[in-house]
Amino acid sequence: MVIPALCNGCRETKMIEVCDFINSVAQDIEVTLNFEDGHRIAEISNGCTNIIHLV
Repeated sequence: MVIPALCNGCRETKMIEVCDFINSVAQDIEVTLNFEDGHRIAEISNGCTNIIHLV
């Protein structure tokens, strides 16, 4: 299921949250996912999608 404003599915969005939480626990820091992080994740995701389409 895609979330309209995010262009991500519920599964992908939850995985991003879980990854951020696990990293914060492992590094003993606060959860700090922000717009810049989201933008970087979107760029990586788009890059991976483009590579898949080229193959």
